[in-house]
Amino acid sequence: MSVFEIVGLIATVLSILGIVIAVAIRLSSFPSERKISSLESENTQLRTKLDEMVEGQKKLVEALTLIKTVSSEAQVLVDDINQELNQLALMIDVKSASVLVPYPPGSNSRLAFLTTLGLDSDNVAIKLKKTLVDTNKSIAGIVFISGQARIDNKPFENAKWNSTVDKRIVFTTERLLCLPLFYSSSIIGVVQFLNKPTDFTEQDKNIMEKSREDLSF
Repeated sequence: MSVFEIVGLIATVLSILGIVIAVAIRLSSFPSERKISSLESENTQLRTKLDEMVEGQKKLVEALTLIKTVSSEAQVLVDDINQELNQLALMIDVKSASVLVPYPPGSNSRLAFLTTLGLDSDNVAIKLKKTLVDTNKSIAGIVFISGQARIDNKPFENAKWNSTVDKRIVFTTERLLCLPLFYSSSIIGVVQFLNKPTDFTEQDKNIMEKSREDLSF
């Protein structure tokens, strides 16, 4: 074999070896590229989730701010109702009164205490907040369903009288004047005046019917 043939053979071997090495390098790089691609995909997913979390946090903050605002406005409204209820009670010489509204809103089956007057004990307030009154088993319920004011100077003798609330807060209702509350033409609750020193009269009812519109919601 001549020198030129030997040189040619070596060159061919080196070329083949170079191709093999290149292929080996290329093959060895595949896992890294796949890993990088996988990491990039995971990173994209994490960024998407992070963006969703940030957006969710923004909405949560907005919701909490709205709840706080509504709660503050509701408390102001209750405070206003308390002041107006106190003024109405003074007009007919009554120290105890309450406002009841449907619960849940829109329901006609039960009433809940929105606010009370003359029952200021924290313990009583907590108990009343947890007390629901059936509209078909109470004088307040009769007034709410019928839309007609009612005087009962001996409520405990009334078959519809429900003593559950009295027993729960250790209170005795001796006399009662109950009137419906309206918004436009819809009944939205009732107001009760309790235990006037003397019997409630038609005059008391007429005075309250003319004045109850002050208890606006």
